[in-house]
Amino acid sequence: MCNDSEQFFVRTQEIASKISSRLNCYCSVQKWGNYTYSDKITLFFHVNQPCTSKPDRLDYDRTLCILVSARGPYYTFRNYTCKKNNNGIEFVKDDDSLPAEILDNSKTITTIFDNYNLELLNDKQLFEQIVDGQYTELDSAPATVFEVLFGEVI
Repeated sequence: MCNDSEQFFVRTQEIASKISSRLNCYCSVQKWGNYTYSDKITLFFHVNQPCTSKPDRLDYDRTLCILVSARGPYYTFRNYTCKKNNNGIEFVKDDDSLPAEILDNSKTITTIFDNYNLELLNDKQLFEQIVDGQYTELDSAPATVFEVLFGEVI
C-alpha cells in the first residue's frame, strides 16, 4: 500500500526545502506515479563544486536523486553522471560510491532525513534481495526490495 496523501508530498517538499536551504542549492521535487512508489528530490552538481543554483538545461555534470519511499520510512540515493551529447543529456547511473563533491553534502542530507526518522538503504540492500511473494507489475518477475519500496521505473 502506498501513502498517496498530499501530506506525504508536502513532507518531501519540506525535506527538499531544508536541503536547499542548508546546502544553498536548487532542489527539484517530483511526485511519484506510474510504476514508481517514491517522490524524487534532485540536486545538480558541477565537478568539484558542492552544488548549483537552478541549472540551465546543460549546465551541470552530475545529479543526485534522492528517492523517498511512499511504502515505508526509507530513502535512497541514485547518483548519475550527465553525459552531454547533441540530443541533450544522457544520465548514466554511477556505482554505489558517491564522488567527493556529493559525499560532503550527503552527510548534511542524511542528518535532515534522520530528523524525519527515515532510513537510508544502500544498493546491496535494495538490489540483492528478492521479496518473497512480490512481483513486478510490468512483467510479473520476482520483485527486488527496490522495486517494492521505490518503483519499477525510475
